[in-house]
Amino acid sequence: MDTVQSLVVSSPVDTGAYRASHIVSIGSGDYGVRGPETNAIQDAAIQVVKFKLGNLVYIQNNQPYAERLENGWSDQAPLGIYSTTFTYITQKYGG
Repeated sequence: MDTVQSLVVSSPVDTGAYRASHIVSIGSGDYGVRGPETNAIQDAAIQVVKFKLGNLVYIQNNQPYAERLENGWSDQAPLGIYSTTFTYITQKYGG
């Protein structure tokens, strides 16, 4: 849950669609797009209860501009979102 919370907090906000579109899925990717009314943290919590040891977990954002944001397109997140979250989680838990 720390990972999704970090992604949400690190997300640049215009309409809120990107922030709401961090999707957690178990076993296979979910290629849908979420609207700004979606609660990414709540949706992630629902997926976490389905997790079993050995499952593959996907965390992704399918907004069409997500890759540009990750590459520093937004002044609100010039170092990206997923890369900074990966660094944060790695430092916190090791790896």
